[in-house]
Amino acid sequence: MADQGGAQAAAEARRERGCSSVGGAHRRSNISALRGATLALAFLSGVGALKSPAGGRHRFCSLKAVDPALFFVAGGISCMASHAVAVPFDVIKTRKQTTEGPVNLQKLIEEEGLGILAQGLGPTLVGYAVQGSLKYGLYEIFKSQLLAQLDLPPGAASPLLTLMLAGGCAEVIASSFLSPFEAARIRLVSNPAFADGLVPCLQRISTEEGSSALFFGLPAILAKQVPYTILQLSTFDSFSASISRSGLLADRFYITLTAALAAAVLSSLASQPGDTLLSIVNKKARSSSSSSSSSSSASDASSVNALSIISAAVAELGPKGLFRGTQARLVHVGVIVVSQLLIYDSIKQSLGIPIGGH
Repeated sequence: MADQGGAQAAAEARRERGCSSVGGAHRRSNISALRGATLALAFLSGVGALKSPAGGRHRFCSLKAVDPALFFVAGGISCMASHAVAVPFDVIKTRKQTTEGPVNLQKLIEEEGLGILAQGLGPTLVGYAVQGSLKYGLYEIFKSQLLAQLDLPPGAASPLLTLMLAGGCAEVIASSFLSPFEAARIRLVSNPAFADGLVPCLQRISTEEGSSALFFGLPAILAKQVPYTILQLSTFDSFSASISRSGLLADRFYITLTAALAAAVLSSLASQPGDTLLSIVNKKARSSSSSSSSSSSASDASSVNALSIISAAVAELGPKGLFRGTQARLVHVGVIVVSQLLIYDSIKQSLGIPIGGH
């Protein structure tokens, strides 16, 4: 009887341990799910994950230890979100650049409705999701490869020219994919009656003007985006790393915010002439493309015409004219760059990559 009672007690104990084990597994599963949800929220919020770890020390994680695809995803999310928030500013800025005379916001809303401030949202979302993924993903890869060739000691500052070269190369590729979406966005903002959305706009441009018209503004896009990205990424990486090393600011959020504000001002000013030229080129795209349709090489003709429009615009506008709409664009670019870099840097921190890290 004693042996039988002992066996029953042992069986009961095993069942309790089994239940405890299952309960522990459920608790661990719930904790893992909670951590995953917290990480996802940090990715999307862009601010909550920017608090420094205890003591202000940041973990190091090289690009080799991180799936490069994450940088493409992070770049697409941050660019799409930041440009979408700034669409109303972009509508006002584009109208000022493509309309003779002053543009009054109140009059614009009264005449065309409040929805005009969201005009071009479709091309913005799709175009900058593609452009952002390529811009940031390729920048991180190019930067990592270039710095690996230099064989820098641990903790050394990244050479500014290396960061600028990585940013410029990445943006040339990204801008080539952005060109059709930017052409559609500017066409819809300057002439809302042109089409009902992104796909109809792209189809109408391709049908009436040829597919080469979608890349008609590529030279102007490069003139705008390449200086913009070079200054944005190199300024942010170098400023944030310098501030972090100096110890002037301990909290990563304020380091990121300060560097992002500096990057916003410099990148906006550097790309302002190209932004003005881009709006002018797209405004004249229809008449220019029709004149080039008689050419045997529509692609070559579009490139020549775009360059001739740029040359004529530079001569006509002069330095002052090229910086028309600078104040509106400073606000516009400030919103984009600061929110974009806050989101992107929060994702990098979640991956364990330090400020200015690679």
